[in-house]
Amino acid sequence: MTQSEVDYQESVLPANDPEAEKAVLGQAMMRPAVIDEVRACGVTPGEFYKPAHEHIWRALCTLYDRGAPTDPVALGDELRRTKDLTKSGGLPYLADLMHGAPSGDPAYYANMIHDHARARRIREIGLSLTQVADGGHTGVELEERIEKAFLNVSTVLDDEHDAILNKAVSSWQHVDIGEAVKGTALDDPPTVLSRNDGVTLLYAKSVNVMAGESESGKTWICLHGAAQEINRGHNVEFIDFEDRAERVVGRLLALGCTPEDILIRFGYTRPGVPIDERAKLAMVPYLRAASLVVVDGVTEAMTMHNLDLNSNQDAAAFYHLLPRWIADLGPAVVLIDHVTKNAETRGRFAIGAQHKLAGLDGVSYTVEKIKGRPFGVGRTGAAKILVAKDRPGRVREHTPDGENIGTFWLESRDGLVIARIDAATGMSTTTTDGRTYDRPTQLMEKVSRFVEGNPRVSRTQIVEAKLGNRGEYVRKAIDALVTERFLAEIDIGRKDGRGYVSLNPFRLNGGALLKPDAWWTREPPEDDAV
Repeated sequence: MTQSEVDYQESVLPANDPEAEKAVLGQAMMRPAVIDEVRACGVTPGEFYKPAHEHIWRALCTLYDRGAPTDPVALGDELRRTKDLTKSGGLPYLADLMHGAPSGDPAYYANMIHDHARARRIREIGLSLTQVADGGHTGVELEERIEKAFLNVSTVLDDEHDAILNKAVSSWQHVDIGEAVKGTALDDPPTVLSRNDGVTLLYAKSVNVMAGESESGKTWICLHGAAQEINRGHNVEFIDFEDRAERVVGRLLALGCTPEDILIRFGYTRPGVPIDERAKLAMVPYLRAASLVVVDGVTEAMTMHNLDLNSNQDAAAFYHLLPRWIADLGPAVVLIDHVTKNAETRGRFAIGAQHKLAGLDGVSYTVEKIKGRPFGVGRTGAAKILVAKDRPGRVREHTPDGENIGTFWLESRDGLVIARIDAATGMSTTTTDGRTYDRPTQLMEKVSRFVEGNPRVSRTQIVEAKLGNRGEYVRKAIDALVTERFLAEIDIGRKDGRGYVSLNPFRLNGGALLKPDAWWTREPPEDDAV
């Protein structure tokens, strides 16, 4: 074959370089971190010219995201599972790829793959424009074909722009620690799921866990937090491996969210297949816009992704694949998980591998039913929320014993559900502005009942009513009720100048609970309205 014939053949073939593709695949089998470096260059599975190489790269990425080995044996098993092994050349071809891999910079070969893929896309656009020019089209048909070609050009430009904006760096490169040195990035407090005194329980940009037995209220607690975020004008995403949309949305409606707010600020996903790169790209805009992402059904999610619930390696792979990836986009992530039925052997965390506890970077809660207070229609149920692990340490400071963060109350009445998280009884707590106060809860209920029956009663009159043995504790109860917006302090024009009216009854047993977020939005009544 003459040189001119070779040049002609190369000119009519689509741009590609099989050797660069082989180099990337072989290096990724030997050194999995290469996958991060190749992805950083904007290479996607579809950019491999040879279909066999596309299948191999997709399988390599799947193994890497699971935390599994990427050697030819593991890769062959994955390709066999997806029925792509024969189409990929079989095990001998995989072995040849690894043994023949060069030692050069993988980014160099990755950029070659990306550049050739871009050239192929541009060539396809050029061919489509040529067909428009030579097709003899006129009028509306010509305008439609030109518009289609223009959209193809815009797609290529957008893809290149996104590849530049979203370019990642290898996880082995230095991390920018400038903010950490300034002290501005350390130990941020939680921002989501408010207790009744304003203390928040879930960390943003972190993986948090709400684990409990069936019917312990763990999903209701997370939806209570979702309702709070929606009412604040924030977006919430719910990824459901266990339930269905009608039930989840129905609970939000029962919690007081409006249909309009739910349609605008609530996103629901019910995955039926494992997550892949295409699904991630589709989800990223919604996840970045959310302040809270709830993942319901950890056991079901791991099973769907062919991961062993009791394997520490698979637990680590799951965290890397889904919750950790979501948290890195910014929202607070909370996983709803189960505990073993045997309370004596369940330990501090959910069912399955110990790495579930070791791998989280936020807070893990265990939800325990309170005897005699089951949840149900027409009932007022309650559950205790206990801290199993608090990596940043900003939740335990609001517990009396380092463990009990509070009680979740859920009252069902007249088609509505009213939820609230009270601070643990008999404790001191801290407001969001750092002020510490005592909560003598038994006295708080007595004072609340007294004020309900005696509107505009003065502080002195409450103390003199002998609701407790010591006046100082009665005064602390009054202050706590005002801080938590159960009482409003008003000017009554008397000698001591201060009187009180009830905004909402305080009850240790959860009676007359507030609607979500009402405690900090409700204003004291005017004097003439009392």
